[in-house]
Amino acid sequence: MNIYVEEVPASAEEDNKHDVQDAQMLREYDTIEEAQAAEAHLAQTRAENCEKPARDNCDVDASRKVSLQGGGELQDLKFETCSLGDPSQWMAQERLRIMPTSIQTASTSTRTPGPAARGGAQLVRLGDDVVLFGGASRDGTHYGDLWKLAVSGNGAKDASAVSKKRPNAWTDLSKSIKGSAPAPRCGHAATAQGDARMVIFGGLDASCGHVFNDVHILTKTICSKTGKDEWTWHAPTLVGVPPTPRTETCAVGLGNKIIYFGGSSPHSGVFRDMHVLHLDASSQTGRWSTVRCEGRCPLARELAACVLLQPTAPHSTNNDADADVNLQNARALQHYGEYLMTDAVLAQATRPENKQVPSAEAQSRANDLRNKGNRKYVSGELDAAHELYAKGIEADGSDARLFGNRSAVRLALDDPQGALQDALAAVRLDSQWGKAYYREAMALIALERYQEAVAPLQSAVELASSEKERDGMLRASHELQRDHLAQGPDAENLTPVFPHNQDLVLCVHGGKGADGVLRDLQFFDLHSARWFSPAQETPFPRCGHTMWKANDRLFVFGGWDGGVHVSGEVQSVDPLTGMWSECAMATESQVAARFSHASCSVASEALVFGGVSFQSDLADVLEFRVGDDSTREELSA
Repeated sequence: MNIYVEEVPASAEEDNKHDVQDAQMLREYDTIEEAQAAEAHLAQTRAENCEKPARDNCDVDASRKVSLQGGGELQDLKFETCSLGDPSQWMAQERLRIMPTSIQTASTSTRTPGPAARGGAQLVRLGDDVVLFGGASRDGTHYGDLWKLAVSGNGAKDASAVSKKRPNAWTDLSKSIKGSAPAPRCGHAATAQGDARMVIFGGLDASCGHVFNDVHILTKTICSKTGKDEWTWHAPTLVGVPPTPRTETCAVGLGNKIIYFGGSSPHSGVFRDMHVLHLDASSQTGRWSTVRCEGRCPLARELAACVLLQPTAPHSTNNDADADVNLQNARALQHYGEYLMTDAVLAQATRPENKQVPSAEAQSRANDLRNKGNRKYVSGELDAAHELYAKGIEADGSDARLFGNRSAVRLALDDPQGALQDALAAVRLDSQWGKAYYREAMALIALERYQEAVAPLQSAVELASSEKERDGMLRASHELQRDHLAQGPDAENLTPVFPHNQDLVLCVHGGKGADGVLRDLQFFDLHSARWFSPAQETPFPRCGHTMWKANDRLFVFGGWDGGVHVSGEVQSVDPLTGMWSECAMATESQVAARFSHASCSVASEALVFGGVSFQSDLADVLEFRVGDDSTREELSA
């Protein structure tokens, strides 16, 4: 049966106001008692010696983490349905061939058991192999096993030829693999690097409540003696500040870089920060960077689906155009996390993982120096405050608040460039601390880089830890718009509604946020580091689903709407127009509805393993193939 979905016409997005913090946020205390004592001292000092600042703003719990909850503040999107009688609003259906793969058929010469039924696993394609790792079952079992499924022969245009070559047996690699395997987990991110490496990040072991932010790499090599594949786990040596522990994050690979967005932790809520893992050619070492995003960042989310839309080069007989596009892609993200940071500041803002963590004594000394520096600042002794913060950084270079407070002092000492460097160091060390972004913005304003200050001000208000902070930020934001940006165009209004063919774009759909399951479609331009979104939402909320690209369209399978519906259907969207359609599926048996399934894609095909429904865990394998014009008659039969 052909099913159509009405076009969802665009409507104007309601602009939400973004506040900005004021310039007096210069003290943090680790206990309420310290804050109260400091307030009393500050009041006395001001009365005796100082002009009263424009605002009094003091954290009473500066050690707590502020999650990026969103709460509907960023976007209030609406859509209207079009007239049912207008056929021009309908999209022509796309036809998909779903080919259930029977892993346990009698045609298998060596019948080996496959992976247990599970959800939250990850499936990655490495050349002619598909590799499955991790996952969990509804009885609480968390898996750390590794399975291989050969897929050589896929890609043939003739469906019967594919069915003859399609594999029907799993290989358990867990006992033969070398190296130290990752701990059992589910909800981790897994990304392919070429045809020989899989990178694992994060995940959750709910049986013990442990959330991960470690990185493990699986490498496939050919044994010189036997000619057989050898598989090895190793943990790379990384520098930089990693993302906070999380599960159910979005991940896409681009050359030697992997981009991570969002995720969640049972301890910290949902996230919407973005990080990049840069790996060297051997994958033995690498570094973390925190992405400084422009535009309105999407709501925090987990269980979202994502895909990388890469530019398509014009047809060329000598492949020069393809080479140019590949070079352009390779350069993308090269500067992320290091914007305007000198080598000295970058070294201070990062700490190798194998370096000893500051002792409790060193951290205590750094806290004491920070509090003394705060008191010197409020009494107007700026040079003394700067010296105390610098000594605190020497004691504990991982304290974002030391960098953030020194940034404020440097700005007061008329050193905006140094203030910017310290603010960026604070952002790298704690990407969820709103004041770090605020101080970045204040330094940019002092450097007369007004348009660049807009995005960090937006991040600051989104992360404000109190209404008092938010009010001050709003006033500063209005001053920035009134004094420096009123005559110029709003950069966000110039942002395209949908990506162009030559854009290198991360596409994110749906997911589960702090207030429920989302239905938006978000785009992140990797060259400009800017988020943008269409004015309309998608026709359905969805999380725990699969998304892949084929024939210049994006396809979505499965997922949960946050209520009583789990999907077993496929929908597609044209990323250039935002028009959705329902897909007709030709299959010999009914496809079980599911979410939190594992999937991977190559070219126009997608493989899906397992997942969960309300009734059971699944262990089947499905192959999705998009029919082109030459196969439509066959596929619609």
